[in-house]
Amino acid sequence: DTEEVVEAGLTFRGRLERNHVTVMGHSFGAATAFTAVHRRPDLYEAIVAHEPATLWMPIEVRKAYFAKGRMGEFDPKELVDGLFPDDSDKEEGDDKSSSDDAFPAIDTLLLFSHEWREKQWGHSHLFEAMHREGLVGPKDGVGHFAVIAEAHHNEFSDTCMLTPTWLGRSVGATGSRNPLETAREIHERTVAFLAETRARHDIVLPQSGTK
Repeated sequence: DTEEVVEAGLTFRGRLERNHVTVMGHSFGAATAFTAVHRRPDLYEAIVAHEPATLWMPIEVRKAYFAKGRMGEFDPKELVDGLFPDDSDKEEGDDKSSSDDAFPAIDTLLLFSHEWREKQWGHSHLFEAMHREGLVGPKDGVGHFAVIAEAHHNEFSDTCMLTPTWLGRSVGATGSRNPLETAREIHERTVAFLAETRARHDIVLPQSGTK
């Protein structure tokens, strides 16, 4: 508990379930979340990735997540453009990877904006294709991919809610929807995913309350 939390008469003590952790991020933060899961799979049970900036993931994380061994019969060859540097051949990397390098099967939520899907940024088209093939999340777990209609990348943060709508739209930061409505949909989809993963793992959260 920080001093400010204590002064407000609140506490987090006894309210955090540290044995069942979900890692979450947006853009570079989502890329960092993927990296955290790859490097310390023992710490996390689920990942929420809002528009992961795939090219900001370390090359070993990209190779692990998009490894040939994870794809089964699905061949994403035409969809991996730019994911791997010219001097780091994908198939060669897959052939040499060990089970220790594999990306863990973990409950996953992927959310993208209409803007990034249309521009195919963050390899959204690849994630979407993998989701259709049942390759997002574990086979017996939770794996979702969704697109937030008429939304832009910045709407996953509070930037567009704090910026006058006319200004946000004039500079291309805000889509055609009310940013409050967009934020509500992102929130509801994320909360629904968290509830689904908790139910799957039979997690009972500590009762909320004041100090």
